[in-house]
Amino acid sequence: AVCESDEGCDLYAHDATKVLELVSGLLPADPASPGTETSVPFEQLAAATARVSLAIGGTYPDVVGPHAALLLPHLLCRIGRDANVAVEEVPDDGRDIGIDGDDDGPHGMTFRVPGGGLKRITMDAEAVLGKSASARALHDLAEGLGDAFGP
Repeated sequence: AVCESDEGCDLYAHDATKVLELVSGLLPADPASPGTETSVPFEQLAAATARVSLAIGGTYPDVVGPHAALLLPHLLCRIGRDANVAVEEVPDDGRDIGIDGDDDGPHGMTFRVPGGGLKRITMDAEAVLGKSASARALHDLAEGLGDAFGP
């Protein structure tokens, strides 16, 4: 933890409690929901909790722990989401090699594999980014809470 037990850290723990209560109140009721119940993106809620954990989790696990426990099912659900990754051979018909896609659909990339022809990989980039952000938050929660993270 960045913060050791002194008067300044006690004040930070008090403020952190307010932040964590706000974040916990904004989490969707259902961990499997896409998180559209609030205007704050889920990744920002997770990152805020993870940052507090890194700062005071080891010194104040009783402050961070209950909120981490509420966040954990949401993180695991997002990490487990299917990113719909697919790799396929495509005909070499003069198509452009590069990246394509739009904000609402799958993103793809067509590339040439030496000796293997033209390949196209597609994925749900939003799901991949959500997985990455959730895995980072999970790591930071575990690191910040240390032994208090486990059973």
